[in-house]
Amino acid sequence: MPKHDFKVVQYSQNLSYKDVELVDVVSIDDSLIIYISDSLSWLKGGWNSLKEKKNGLNYYGVTFFYDDEIKLFKSILSSWISLFENAPDELSLKSDLYPDESIKKKLLLDKLNSIVELCNKALEENKVLVHYGI
Repeated sequence: MPKHDFKVVQYSQNLSYKDVELVDVVSIDDSLIIYISDSLSWLKGGWNSLKEKKNGLNYYGVTFFYDDEIKLFKSILSSWISLFENAPDELSLKSDLYPDESIKKKLLLDKLNSIVELCNKALEENKVLVHYGI
């Protein structure tokens, strides 16, 4: 299953995908990203750099979120966490790409909470949240 990776990095005005290493990341299955993708399109992040702003996640590249963008991302994820807390212990994340994908609720909530923790860290330390697409 393809993964999307997230990490927090130091802020730099000229930050680009070339400056970030893919180590010490939190990974999320692609099936979950696709499942919540409509709400993620409300985000406006830097695609491959902080300067080039576009809506949503850069599915095949790198997305940078800073300050208010992180706050919105955290809010969206927190809303999904609240919703998924009401799900059965194993749930289906059906999509055209993954018609039979199921996941344990605890694992899903742990992953989403890990991303929220990264958001908190980035906000507290005035850093950038980075998303690596598949």
